[in-house]
Amino acid sequence: MNDKILTIIVTFNGMKWIDKCIQSVLSSTMQSDIVVVDNASTDETPNYIKQKFPTIHLICSNKNLGFGAANNIGLQHAIDNNYDYVYLLNQDAWVKKDTFEKIILTQKRHSDYGILSPIQLEANEQHFDYNFGAIISQWNKETKAYEDLFFGRKNEVMSIPRIMAAHWLISRDCLINVGGFSPAFFHYGEDNNYADRAWKKGFKVGIASNAIGIHDRENRPTSEQKRALLDFCTMISNFSSFKFSKKEILWNYSYETLLKIFTSHQRFIYSIRYYIKFIINLRRFSLYKNESMKKGAFLNIE
Repeated sequence: MNDKILTIIVTFNGMKWIDKCIQSVLSSTMQSDIVVVDNASTDETPNYIKQKFPTIHLICSNKNLGFGAANNIGLQHAIDNNYDYVYLLNQDAWVKKDTFEKIILTQKRHSDYGILSPIQLEANEQHFDYNFGAIISQWNKETKAYEDLFFGRKNEVMSIPRIMAAHWLISRDCLINVGGFSPAFFHYGEDNNYADRAWKKGFKVGIASNAIGIHDRENRPTSEQKRALLDFCTMISNFSSFKFSKKEILWNYSYETLLKIFTSHQRFIYSIRYYIKFIINLRRFSLYKNESMKKGAFLNIE
């Protein structure tokens, strides 16, 4: 295969993982160019990349742009330089030597899939990544994933509504039509929104069962503020997906927020603040929602 592949890595204080992350791409059986977009790291991440990997295209932002906006810089580079595939890779993640080869072959055999994820494992490679396992469990009724595993059925690709973008292969056709990540999201939720838009444009989202990717994030504590932030991002994602009406979203979020009075007072306070933030930015989110369905949204497509 002579496909041009671009791996995009967004970094922010990633010294703990960046060497293993980049080395895994360089060791791949299928060659991939690499663009690193650094979100104003305050550790040695950008300097380390410059010194250890001088051939890598490094773009340093003077402020933290967030996950989506930083990835959009890499996605624009892919469009401008005619790459066939883009692989989004978290700084705390890495690929196996054959990950690219297997996932791209799968996409070629199932070209209706615009976004594919490998099986995402924890760093010890003994368990599914926590969120990956949760997503499989959530959509098991539709995918029959657990039954397939129990009975030894291993379909090459499994269709799924959403999957987190720690490991994402995006085809050029999907990228040109769907575009980039919405500015409505700073960090968290942008991948769900992108997957919804891909489905809306006629592209499937799935998991390539023969490819493996690693995500090293187990045992990280989650604060009540972060939980409230994730709820907020889910609300924006649902609002932006065309699946729910504005009234449904506001009602559901209001109801769920009130329930938190009885479960977590601290989370309730954060949720109220995010609710107010949503109302204040409602017009802006509506504009992004309309923009998101245009061809090549949030990118410059000639």
